[in-house]
Amino acid sequence: MSNTKISIRFFNDREVRAVWDEENAKWWFSVLDIIAVLTNQDDYTKSRNYWKYLKAKLKKENSQVVSATTQLKLLAPDGKKRLSDDEIVEKYVEMNIAHPFMEGNGRSTRIWLDLMLKKRLKKCVDWSKISKRDYMNAMMLSPTQSQVLKTLLQNALTPQINDREMYMKGIDYSYYYEEND
Repeated sequence: MSNTKISIRFFNDREVRAVWDEENAKWWFSVLDIIAVLTNQDDYTKSRNYWKYLKAKLKKENSQVVSATTQLKLLAPDGKKRLSDDEIVEKYVEMNIAHPFMEGNGRSTRIWLDLMLKKRLKKCVDWSKISKRDYMNAMMLSPTQSQVLKTLLQNALTPQINDREMYMKGIDYSYYYEEND
């Protein structure tokens, strides 16, 4: 596929990876992610094994899954080929460029960032460690100097992903960043 765009969609708060195929003007979705959603399965290996079993069963019955398809190579959520924190922040910067409005979009992208960091790296941002001035400055610079934002976020990462107080602080700071001075 040429000119592809990678996207992460959510269904019932679960990740479903997708790739846009510009040439054929269609989205391709990860069958393993769809199986995980439909079976409420968190174990990537079990979803993969289920799909392998289903394909073998269909082949045995002389049924075709689809005609002339190829396997997509997407980032796996099982620890292999994980997004690094830098790659997650790069996506965050892209979202800032695409939707540069503070009210609503800023909060939404910060929530997305914490979800991605939590899922991929088992970390989240302790937003109380980032001043409003530093955050706004880093966000303004991010389209051309993303390292400023990366460093700011890296210095505020914490493994306290299940801490209620951390979660509530994140919400409070998210509104604080968007207040007019």
